[in-house]
Amino acid sequence: MDTMDKLDELDECPESPNGSLTKQDKRKLLRNILIGLAILVAGIVIVFFPEIKLKKQPVTPDFSGIDTICELATLECYYHNVMEYEKKPNWILSIGYEKIWMEYEGIIKVGIDVNEVQVSQPDENNVVCITIPNARVMDVDVDPYSMSDPIIDTGIFASITAEEKSMAFSETQKAMRENAENDSYILSQAQENAKELLKQYVIQVGEKIGQNYTVEFISAISEEPQAEVTQS
Repeated sequence: MDTMDKLDELDECPESPNGSLTKQDKRKLLRNILIGLAILVAGIVIVFFPEIKLKKQPVTPDFSGIDTICELATLECYYHNVMEYEKKPNWILSIGYEKIWMEYEGIIKVGIDVNEVQVSQPDENNVVCITIPNARVMDVDVDPYSMSDPIIDTGIFASITAEEKSMAFSETQKAMRENAENDSYILSQAQENAKELLKQYVIQVGEKIGQNYTVEFISAISEEPQAEVTQS
């Protein structure tokens, strides 16, 4: 006998002459009992069998903007230096001896190679590992218009040729690069700048999909986690 049959039977019952429940009241009471039982069963299933709950499909984060972040992380440093070019004498009495001093300015770009940067997908603890190389000198740009009038010291029968001036300019670029490559402070600043921008980028990607990511950096050279762990 189903529920509707029970309700029909209640409709056929005569009204109670002593003021007890009417047929309509009995129908309402039975309906409320059935609804209550359904809610109770649903609650038990949810509490004791949570695995049958509908699970949200995980969203894969998109880290495709890493290239742009690495470009933004590049530092531009302005250099002012003095170039010295010297040509040793070929004979005695300083014949052919030449020496040039010149002040110059230029721009050094220091950053990380985007081709060596790798970003992992978050693990079960929402940890994202970023493999990052050491910062290096990316470009050297000497401003030829910034060069001062050269101070020239020559020996007997010697003069500075156009070719030697060109060589002096080439030596200027070389010296500028070497100075930057030996500047540990600038390289360290570029490294930390890149790490901070990458960390913030990963955190923002996670926030857009409702996730809270922790970022760990790994050296691209040793493949071992660096001592510093940056957390969101």
